[in-house]
This record gives sequence, structure tokens and C-alpha cells, in this order.
Amino acid sequence: DEDDEDDDGVDTNDDDDDADKNRSKKAKLAIDIMKVKKELSDKSKPDVVETKFFPNTMMSTSFSNTQTSTTSMSSRSSTPSTPSKTLPSQSTAPRENHKQQRHPSSLQVEVIASPPAHYRHRCRFQLVEQPHTHVPDCETTLAFAVWENGHPVSLPSPAHFPIACQQIQTLMEKVLHTFNANNSNKACYEETGEDSVNNCSKTNAIDVDVLRKNCEAVHFHTTTTNDALIVLIYSQPIHNEEAWLKAANVCGESWGCFNLIGRCKGKKIVTGNDFVRERFSPKGHRGGSIVLQQPEGAFSNPNPFICERTMEWLISVLQKIKNFSTVDDPDKQEHGTTAPSLLTSSNQLLNVLELYSGAGTYTPLLAQYSDHITSIEINHALVEAAKTNVALNINMDRINTTTTVNVMEAPVERCKHILRDGKHQGVHFNCVMLDPPRAGMDAFTRSCLYCYDHIILLSCAPRHTYPNDLPTLLKTHNIEQAVVLDHFPQTMHMEAGLYLRRKQDR
Repeated sequence: DEDDEDDDGVDTNDDDDDADKNRSKKAKLAIDIMKVKKELSDKSKPDVVETKFFPNTMMSTSFSNTQTSTTSMSSRSSTPSTPSKTLPSQSTAPRENHKQQRHPSSLQVEVIASPPAHYRHRCRFQLVEQPHTHVPDCETTLAFAVWENGHPVSLPSPAHFPIACQQIQTLMEKVLHTFNANNSNKACYEETGEDSVNNCSKTNAIDVDVLRKNCEAVHFHTTTTNDALIVLIYSQPIHNEEAWLKAANVCGESWGCFNLIGRCKGKKIVTGNDFVRERFSPKGHRGGSIVLQQPEGAFSNPNPFICERTMEWLISVLQKIKNFSTVDDPDKQEHGTTAPSLLTSSNQLLNVLELYSGAGTYTPLLAQYSDHITSIEINHALVEAAKTNVALNINMDRINTTTTVNVMEAPVERCKHILRDGKHQGVHFNCVMLDPPRAGMDAFTRSCLYCYDHIILLSCAPRHTYPNDLPTLLKTHNIEQAVVLDHFPQTMHMEAGLYLRRKQDR
């Protein structure tokens, strides 16, 4: 809408009324576009946003009153410029081709939105003291605080942190109620767990001040299946472990959370389990639900809703890969090369190399759709968690018995021979999946990906990593499928996923 003239070059200002109407429409459209970033939560009308982290591409996104949207992305051979914003009803194709199908290089980018509230199942809060003048004999009370600009900012109530799931909000209220009992009549619980703050028996009661004293932070970890874990962080050593365990057991029963951990420097005290178990049921998954054990202190996705949608996207990718699975050419293997030949037979083996696998969040899913998977991670605790998760799903018949799964503890830098050769222990890999940390993959890993027919690349910082990765990857591969995942609503952070397939002439 930049021109005021028709295609034949004739000025359209002859009719003043029509011109005024056109200018009014264009002005309204411009205003709508300028306001789009401030109105993404407005469900009353479609919005248009631009995405900038794909180099040499032009994207247009349409958001409607649904959680999933798609974008149209077309490759451009010219010098990259600022992506344009277009309405969903407008076409970026030439007029003479408007009846033809979309350009082969274009694809739909799925945009998956998160619930706007109560989506976070893992939260950490600072405990801060604040004046409390309206409670007799109580000078200060404890409140939960979040960090903003390097300083803790107290929350008036758990309801003022709406991104936390409702289970965490309930636990926050119960913990504060216990910790903020009247100092002149300390919180006591009968050993049966019954609240007896106002009329407690000193001989048969538990003084829960042992939990509150020197506690400087509280971590909550819950699941969609109502499993929960609370971690109390202390600034001073816990001297009386027996008293702490007794108070933790009684309070945990009262709070409805039987897994409590006390942490201070060099010490960890546990009552119950030091992990929670989450269950995912992605649509289209042929293996039933997936059970993941998430240990305390190890990374796990705090947004289980988007994690499950990520699994659904991976299922669609893996099913597409199976339609043109590849195997190594025996002739090329004999000559020492590892570039496999592209085959379209659906019964060929799919061997997956998974890098930066973490606690095995996606390993059981990948194993269900592949013939072999080798998973590599550097962190020992995460490797043990990944092995546990694989064993859990094998025991529950969630993984094909014919699939071989190998979880390795080793940094990617030490596995250069696997990356370079595309094989390990006699298994030739034709698919690689990477879920690197925010800094992205290293240059050596990036340089070795050309020999894999299929690349699945997840990124928690696509604006930073994709401009580094795609110039190299697009020399040998085409983007077949893409998704944007809004793990953290109300923030600028997003995640993205790409499925790239090697060009048949490479």
C-alpha cells in the first residue's frame, strides 16, 4: 500500500472522495500495525507481527483468538531487508501467479501460544521481612519476593504472581501462613498434623520455627498431575537435623506436599522424594503418555503446556522423516565417506543422534519413532535423570522394544569423531537433534551437520543463534518445518524449532 497510483500509472486522485476513503483506510492500517506489539493479548481482532531472526526471509504472522497460528515464510534471493508486515488476506506473490500454488521454497511457520496465566510449574522466591504493624506482638512478617533490577521486590500476596500455577499459589499461602504465625504464640502442630496454633500442647506439639529460622528462599516445583516439591534454602547450617525432619514431615502433611528438602551450604536434607514426576500426553503419540522424572536442582521445562506442544511438533516432524528415511550407502561406507544417500522407502532405519539432551525430556519420544538413538549430555546429574526416564518409559511399554537407546555422559567437544563421521559403535546416523543452551552450538558442531540428512534444531534464543546457524546449514539443507514456541508469555523470550532436510543435490 505504498503507491497512490494504479498499475497503469494513472493518478487515482481524480475522485477526491475515493482518495479520501483510500487514505483513511491506509492510515487506519498503519495505526493497527504500529499498535500490534501492545495488543497481542487483545483477542477482539487479528493482529500482525513481524519476525526478524530468520535471515534472508520474509515472514508475516496472523494471530487470532486461538492458541496456534501460522506464518508464511518465503526465501528471498536478494539482499535481506527488514521483513514486511502484511495482512493475512493479502498475498505477497506476483499478481500473475495468484492462481498458482505457493512457491516451493515457502513454508508455514506454526506459532504456539502459552496460556496467559498459571502456566509456570517451577518458581523460586526470596523470603524477605517486612513491617507488620496491624498484628499484635508481631513486628515483622515474611513475604515472598521476586528479583527486579537486581533487588528483591515483595509480593503483596501469592495472587500477585499470576503466572504461577494454582497449586504453587496455594502452597505459597500455606507456607506463609505457617511462617507468619504470631510470634507470641508460635506455630505448633500436633504430630497428627492437625493445626493447633491457638491451642497447642507444648508436650506433644512440633515447633515449626525450626523451618522458618534462617530460611532465605523457597523453591516450588509442581506438575500437572499434582505432584509437588518444596525446597527451603537456609543462610546458616541446619544444626538439629532430627528436629528439622520432624517439623518438615508434619508441616508437609498439613501443606499437602510430602516432598520437602532443606538446603544449606554443603548439606541437603530430604523428606519424601527429591524429585517430581510429570506426565505428558501429546496428541498423535502412538505410545501413550510419557512419564518424566524431574530431579530437584536439575533443569526442567517450567511450562508443561508448551513442552507438550513441542512434543506434538516433534511427532509431526518424525512422522515426516519416516516418509523419506535414509540409510548409508554401502559403497560410500567402504570408501570411508559418511554422506548417506537419500531414499524414500518407509521401511528404512531411522538412527538419531541427540545432542544437548539434558534430563532426557525428548529422548523417550524420539526413541518411540526411531530404530536407534544415541543421546549425549555433559552434566552427570542430567545423564542419570535421562537414564531413569528412558528406563521408566521402557518399563511402562512407552518405547518400542526393538529400539536401542544409548545415553552417554560426555561433552559434545569430546565426541567430535561421532559428529564428524556420523556413526558410533557400528550405527550410522541419518538424523541429528540438537537442543543447545542459550549460547547455541559451537562452530565445530555446526560445521559437521552437513553430513546428516535430517536436522532437528531447537533454540531457546533463536534471535541470537539462528543468524549464526542458518547461513551454514542452508548451504546444504532446506527448512521443511518451523515452529515458534511462546514458553514465557509477557516477556520477549521465545523458543523456536526447525526441521531441515538435506538437499538432494548435496
